[in-house]
Amino acid sequence: MTMTANARQLRSSGPLRRVLVVDDDAETRSVLSEYLRGIGYDSQFATMGGDALDLLGTEELPQVIVCGDWKGGVSPAEFIRRLRAEAATSAVPVLRMTPQGSSSMAGPDGSDAAIGSPFRLLELGDKLVQLQDPRR
Repeated sequence: MTMTANARQLRSSGPLRRVLVVDDDAETRSVLSEYLRGIGYDSQFATMGGDALDLLGTEELPQVIVCGDWKGGVSPAEFIRRLRAEAATSAVPVLRMTPQGSSSMAGPDGSDAAIGSPFRLLELGDKLVQLQDPRR
């Protein structure tokens, strides 16, 4: 697997970063787990928004959240709204994987960036780097 320059820079720039991935698709979680570990992330996973909110209340906050889709419970848009409403999580960047197939640096649902699904892993890695760049 070839990494882009941004992802290579991320991998070589220090300790593992924490990422929370929220998605109910087991295959997506498996692929992201391997990829994220390869570019320097310590990954944590939740299958639904409510589970992710519970994790955020008990664990060290991640540097970024990757938010996909799931069935039932708190919707992705409501999950992001609740993140933004809490002082502790309001500034955590959220990368939204959207089924609409478009990528942008700000999602209409309150996310900081959006990536079309299905997505390319390299594009996802670059978006993660961009979201953590203080100059963004």
